[in-house]
Amino acid sequence: MQRDCADGKVPVEKCPGNRRWVQLAFDALLLNASGAVSYVDMRDATLAANQIRFGGVDLPDLWNAFAQHGLGRDAASNAATTPTRSRVSPHHTVATAR
Repeated sequence: MQRDCADGKVPVEKCPGNRRWVQLAFDALLLNASGAVSYVDMRDATLAANQIRFGGVDLPDLWNAFAQHGLGRDAASNAATTPTRSRVSPHHTVATAR
């Protein structure tokens, strides 16, 4: 199955999670603007890529994972200031770090 997925013989929607993740990461890179991007920019692009490719089916899991790592809903990144971390997910009140 892995080989067929890698060769494009199986639609990505029917492939194992690792193939979905690779496709999602690639799509997010394509959605980002050229040049330097922040982690928050990549978070937003990853969420958008999931919405576009998979109809947003993974958004709760993605938001919770981002929140666990400080990239929750209220995270901010600005070159002039220290990044603002957030552990808040729209799908859980507060994510806990592992």
